[in-house]
Amino acid sequence: MQTRRHVCLWVMVAFCALLASPASGEVRLLDPTGGETLHYGDVFRIEWAIIQFQPVKDWDLYYSTSPDGEWYDLALDLYPGDVTSPGCTLAYDWTIPDIVTDQVRVKVVRDGYDDTWEDVSDVDLMILPEPGALALLTAGGLWLLLRRR
Repeated sequence: MQTRRHVCLWVMVAFCALLASPASGEVRLLDPTGGETLHYGDVFRIEWAIIQFQPVKDWDLYYSTSPDGEWYDLALDLYPGDVTSPGCTLAYDWTIPDIVTDQVRVKVVRDGYDDTWEDVSDVDLMILPEPGALALLTAGGLWLLLRRR
């Protein structure tokens, strides 16, 4: 009897932790979470996890370069993968675009048959030019990019 109570208590704790998680719905962006510094041309692995199973048509990935800016297509209609159980992870290798900014966010969107769920990186990440180039942030908030020829 005592063991059964402990099991029920742990199930309730796990369920409450899941409800209190910061993820939006049934998907959680695992990487990037923010704070990373990426360089143009590098390949960065974006990873996300299924929190609760729901039928999936496909996945879409987006990025934004400003806090209230628009979302740009990163990858659309990605294969849903083996999403038959909570906790399974999926990934996409993103080739970093030729931009310079310190306000990048990444978003993963689950396209379902009846609804859509999404999660966004928690903190901004930075994209800098390829190594050897110099990026300077001006007093006006603009980036000045110097490249060797």
